[in-house]
Order: sequence, then C-alpha cells, then structure tokens
Amino acid sequence: PSPMFQVAPHYIKTCEPTRPQAAHPGGMHVGLGDGSVRFLSGTMNEQVWARLADPRDGQPVGEY
Repeated sequence: PSPMFQVAPHYIKTCEPTRPQAAHPGGMHVGLGDGSVRFLSGTMNEQVWARLADPRDGQPVGEY
C-alpha cells in the first residue's frame, strides 16, 4: 500500500503534484486548527489521516 502522502519524492521523477508531500523521509509537519504543529508519519493509519482531513465528520481522531 502507498502512504496517504508522499515522503521525500524525487522532484522530477516521482513527485505527484495532486498528493500532499514532504521532503522529510519519514513524514511531514502539519499545522492544526488549534495552532499546534505535529509531525505525521508517512505510514500512519489511513483512517486517522481521513479524520484529520475532514474535521466536520464529527468522528474522534484518536492517537496519532
């Protein structure tokens, strides 16, 4: 399975502009609505990723 976002894609050969991406090989830093910044792993749970991406769904996020 591929990760929800690209980690360290090659800027010419493998960069897919339609997906979130980060230059760090392990994941990416994201800013959250409460003003905090977290590091998300490129191998994080897909359901957690989906819940973080849509806060209006009313579902709890859980640990990440």
